[in-house]
Amino acid sequence: MKTRAFVAVCAVLAAGCGDDPVGPGANSTLSFSYTGAGAASATTFSATGQIPSNIGITFGSSAWAAGASDPGSNFSTVGAAIPKGAGVYDFTAISITRKTPGTSPIDATCSDVESTNCTGVFMLLGFQPDGDQFGYSCFLSTGSVTLTEATSVRLTGTFSGSGTCFNSAGTESPFTITNGQFDVGTTGQIFGGSLARSARMSLPHRSGR
Repeated sequence: MKTRAFVAVCAVLAAGCGDDPVGPGANSTLSFSYTGAGAASATTFSATGQIPSNIGITFGSSAWAAGASDPGSNFSTVGAAIPKGAGVYDFTAISITRKTPGTSPIDATCSDVESTNCTGVFMLLGFQPDGDQFGYSCFLSTGSVTLTEATSVRLTGTFSGSGTCFNSAGTESPFTITNGQFDVGTTGQIFGGSLARSARMSLPHRSGR
């Protein structure tokens, strides 16, 4: 049985200041198709652009995608956000327990985007960072993430799987991702190399874990 935990996003101070994007180029992109999360049919999540320089303060006014590798561990991360207006965002984060090309299976117990010891895929729809509110909170419990390119400046790969969504009232529903792809520049702007700590959130988890 799964219970909905409190969802919070706590951004750390990022390098740089002002409103100009820095880091990965504008060609950084993350996209996938998903079913569930209130969608009656397959829906596309697609974000392309540069991560804002002041990510510790705001998720920005335009879509972005970025990646990073933790220099202190065998861990990479990819994230993307799409502004929906009025301070609301759709947000996706991928945690990967590898920094070299290859495939990592998704860990069914990986329910916290801040974790650096498991592979997982997380999505928040209708997310309000300032108020810690969301429309749907989703994560995959089966599937895999594949790194096809992993260098000091770029992460490229694919992902897919199935899992669970919770709405803001705590109602559980199935969730599936297909055709997941990312091609992102890497940045040391966040988490000293990992997007996971620039946006910490405790997602729904199995009680007793």
